[in-house]
Amino acid sequence: MSLSHFIASYGYWAVFALVTAESPGIPLPSETALIIAAAYTGHTHHLSGSIIFAAALAGAVTGDNIGFWIGHKGGYRLARKYGPKVRLDERKLKIARYLFDTHGPTVVFFGRFISVLRTYAAFLAGTSRMRWHRFLPANVTGAIAWAGPPHPGRLPGRRHTPEPVSHNRADHRRYRGA
Repeated sequence: MSLSHFIASYGYWAVFALVTAESPGIPLPSETALIIAAAYTGHTHHLSGSIIFAAALAGAVTGDNIGFWIGHKGGYRLARKYGPKVRLDERKLKIARYLFDTHGPTVVFFGRFISVLRTYAAFLAGTSRMRWHRFLPANVTGAIAWAGPPHPGRLPGRRHTPEPVSHNRADHRRYRGA
């Protein structure tokens, strides 16, 4: 099943599931899913941009909290055991620990915009023992900025209907002041 067909079939749940699964560490094309969902919405008007935003936001926050929890509970052991398979050695774990100790919220916020870091930032934050009360606000604000709030014209309850295009010369003269 293609990503387009998956989104057309499952809509908001597809966006939520893809973003949620990517956030704790499964490399999936969640950015591409958002772009396809937006294009599908613009083309068919079967989905709402505001609800796509909400699904992506909820998925990002949920998935990151799962990744943080996994990292916090057993991430260091997992990283030591399987890290070399993804080029994550002891030296890189120490660098991650230093970065999260000194710049944790900034790394979490901006990590949302860097493809590989987006997938592993929450796990590494938990592994590095970052405090959850520091992680959560950075996670939520990064997810809001990443999911891309809808255009004000697309807020719930407002319909976007473009002005009809007229091919009548009299209509054009009216706008030119003639």
